[in-house]
Amino acid sequence: MPGFDLDTTIFGSISGALPRTVQKSKIAIELFWSDSAVSRVDKMYEIVPSPPSYKKGLMDFMQVSIEEGWSEATATLRSGAADILQID
Repeated sequence: MPGFDLDTTIFGSISGALPRTVQKSKIAIELFWSDSAVSRVDKMYEIVPSPPSYKKGLMDFMQVSIEEGWSEATATLRSGAADILQID
């Protein structure tokens, strides 16, 4: 890949010509999609149905219920752990 600089990645600290070359060969690649592959994916997305409509109030209720459920579950786990470990 023209212009690829291994030093600008998390692998920049690798030293030695061979390890750097090997790592660069693994991550310095150019992705390519053929026109036919792009066309197939486009056609598949065309047949994906639209998401169902929903009422904001229902989504808000579900979000609050989930958050309260997690809070309750966490409290239950903590109290259960305290009982098991005999912690006050």
